[in-house]
Amino acid sequence: MNKLYSIVFILIFISLIYVENTYSQIMYPGTPELIGSEEDFWVWETDSCKYTMTPDGSVRAYRDSNDNIIVHLAHYDNFRLTGTSFDNLTSDCNVILSSNWNTDPSKHDNQHWLGGGYTEDGINVHALVHNENWNKANDAVSGDYYSTSIVYYSSSDGGATWSRPSDYVVYSESDNTTGHSNFNDVGHIGVEAKSNIIKHDGYYYTLLESNQIEINIGNSAQSLTYIIRTDDLSDPNSWRGWDGTGYNVVLGDRYNETINTNSLTRLNKGTVWEGNVAFHNENLLYSTYFEKFMIVGLGQFGNKNGVYYTLSDDLIHWSQRILVKTWDSDDYIIGEADTREKSDFQYKIAYAGVVDHNSTDRNFGTAGQEAYLYWTEYQPSAGSPTCPNGLSCWAYDRKIKRQKIQFTKREVSEFIVDGSGDLEDKKQGDGVATTTANKTSLRSALLENRYRPPWATDEVLTIKFNLPATKKTITPASLFLEPEWPFILDGTTETDYTGNTSNFSDGLNHNPIVTIEGESAIINLKAGNSEIKGMDIYSVTAQGNNNKITNSIIQNLTVEGKKNTIGIKDSGPNLIYKNIIIKGDSNTIQGNYIGTNKAGNSTQTVISHSDPIIGIQSSHNTIDNNLVALLGTSHNGIQIESDATYNTIKNNYISVTPDGSTAFSSMGADGI
Repeated sequence: MNKLYSIVFILIFISLIYVENTYSQIMYPGTPELIGSEEDFWVWETDSCKYTMTPDGSVRAYRDSNDNIIVHLAHYDNFRLTGTSFDNLTSDCNVILSSNWNTDPSKHDNQHWLGGGYTEDGINVHALVHNENWNKANDAVSGDYYSTSIVYYSSSDGGATWSRPSDYVVYSESDNTTGHSNFNDVGHIGVEAKSNIIKHDGYYYTLLESNQIEINIGNSAQSLTYIIRTDDLSDPNSWRGWDGTGYNVVLGDRYNETINTNSLTRLNKGTVWEGNVAFHNENLLYSTYFEKFMIVGLGQFGNKNGVYYTLSDDLIHWSQRILVKTWDSDDYIIGEADTREKSDFQYKIAYAGVVDHNSTDRNFGTAGQEAYLYWTEYQPSAGSPTCPNGLSCWAYDRKIKRQKIQFTKREVSEFIVDGSGDLEDKKQGDGVATTTANKTSLRSALLENRYRPPWATDEVLTIKFNLPATKKTITPASLFLEPEWPFILDGTTETDYTGNTSNFSDGLNHNPIVTIEGESAIINLKAGNSEIKGMDIYSVTAQGNNNKITNSIIQNLTVEGKKNTIGIKDSGPNLIYKNIIIKGDSNTIQGNYIGTNKAGNSTQTVISHSDPIIGIQSSHNTIDNNLVALLGTSHNGIQIESDATYNTIKNNYISVTPDGSTAFSSMGADGI
């Protein structure tokens, strides 16, 4: 075809409607406020009836049929506290469940921890009991550790006494018969019942932890959190585990039957939030304040150990963990993630959970904005006396402590980039994109967008700019992690920015101020429903659908998704230095200057490539009212591949000035 063109080349007219992005408000979990000071709730030294009466699990409560509050002190001798409020709970010193010390691990009957119960009438109470298999017959002798499993007990008198059916094993992931003399070297082998039970939509849910699943599938041992549910608490065989698509994993007793639980899927697996629920899995609640499910427990973020919480709207996908409380690491060992060896003069923190004293739920499975944080504090071992079993009383000398807390929310709709550096966000997913330089960088803002809460993946966050006067250029040192969720990159907010006010025939006069340059300056609109406006960027890939790019300068542009809008004639054109490659269907390319300067009267001199200026590899696209350069004999203006069909090409100016009056390049290539 001829090289001087003012073309109307129409195959099919396609009418596309672009829905403007709207600003969204996203609720992030905020940092809780600690109210008042720590209180002693229960003290072994003064409140225990015998040395084995000590807390070895989180505080879990329920109300009996007389509205008395029941709290278990779980250990291999299990006791309970009762009272009318959390300020007057006492014990009658009766053991409600003792351990049988059976040394055969296949019986799951050595030592039992009754961590808590679930009841709907205050009379019939159900419990998943933590069992540890050892080859010792009492607590005064040493022995080897085998494994950990979950067994079922119930009570028909409000929790005063407990019994079990003949088939009482809920889940045993290990069939280990090799004794380990040092438990601390191996940790819990098998599976642990970690949290309390909550009810939702006719099912009962609880969390468990296992390091065995990863071993079974050929990976190294790693303690991970899983969720199981049942619709019948009285049937130990009815629990089913989450497999990534549904609750389909049948549990069982690996010592006594063949089971296959390899498809058990840890919380957050395969998502950007993977790893958020590592150790802090001791308390499962529904927050009436957040209107989300909540997990509370001891964990770690970076190098900071403490109590954390995380939120979910589906019990599967959990937000970034947020610190509730920590302690001085010189004086305290804090949770399972703190692997330092404890000195004789250090305290140890364990078994954290939240209880709302005013919860209307019989099992205290809900919490409002204000609640109490409970935890267990091991006392220093220095100078500890010897207990009746011949062991140091340090093993039992503990306190249950509490402190009132108030949860907070953080409502976020935008991040304002005020630093041209390339530092990461200090903590991704907390709604604050601050770096260690106390600035918000583009990288930190994009990370916050990526790690936003899982209930807000469809919302559109806006990234604005307010850079220092002499630092309007951002040069990333490495590629950005791809944004998983929609966002607006809004350079129009930067000081001195002006949008295009010229007609198409008069050249472009938009003036993007914020520049992202360098080989790593690549923005991928992966999520779709995103927007770039008023930016100068080295490279953009519109991988998702329904994206929009206006009033920008881009060197390289690839459109892989569908229904993207690249440019709006007169009000939102783009200057594309190099070319556009279109791989997705039903996109609109309109009003842009491609391969030219702003005036539209010469080619870009920075270009070195052999691709067409607009390369169409897909179908149903509209190429309308663009100015397209011709560059040598190897650069066709608009090139349509043989399998690209039903594309509309109209009103494009190829190798002529935008008013159609003058040719500025005619070098032997084809216009179309």
